[in-house]
Amino acid sequence: MPGVTLTIDGRTARVPEGTSILDAARRVGVKLPTMCHVNGCKPRAVCRMCVVALGGSLRLVPSCATTVTEGMQVQTDTPEVETARKLLMEFMLAEHGECDDPNCAIERLARQLGVYSTRFQMDKSLQEDDFSSKFITVDPENCILCDRCVQACGKDQQVIVRAGRGRSVAISFDTGLSMRDAACTDCGDCLSVCPAGALAEAGSDV
Repeated sequence: MPGVTLTIDGRTARVPEGTSILDAARRVGVKLPTMCHVNGCKPRAVCRMCVVALGGSLRLVPSCATTVTEGMQVQTDTPEVETARKLLMEFMLAEHGECDDPNCAIERLARQLGVYSTRFQMDKSLQEDDFSSKFITVDPENCILCDRCVQACGKDQQVIVRAGRGRSVAISFDTGLSMRDAACTDCGDCLSVCPAGALAEAGSDV
């Protein structure tokens, strides 16, 4: 298969055509932060945490959804990239709300980026918890709209979707049904990828 040569933070990488910048970076040992990315699924690029700068361009691009090109020059740690990630992290913390889970992936990533608080607030007062299922509980207040559950669910049948517009956007089940009444098979794939505790096994302390 024809290859593509590029540089990432000064490191030369030779990767197959069609490789994403994110995967190319991993090949040369450059770790990029991600939150919405699920290996094996088509990238959604909704969290934008993996943004990078391209040589000759002022625009930042999501590395998970950008394919490498010959001679591409990628920078992953410019001041502009770091500023963008910290701002995005603040929005994510606002979406997530207060969290007392010491193992929370979102809080852990925030600390890695040097973000310990947020200037923003999100009103989720119209979104109600869903305890209708015997297997999975839904806490929309914790949801950060990363779409990881949407991606995992779509591997078999698309029960979980993103619904609504603007401030009313939320994760939905069969577009408006309760978890109990939706066509969910209780496979648990969504539980395994949710980083926020918005989806949890019924009876757990999350």
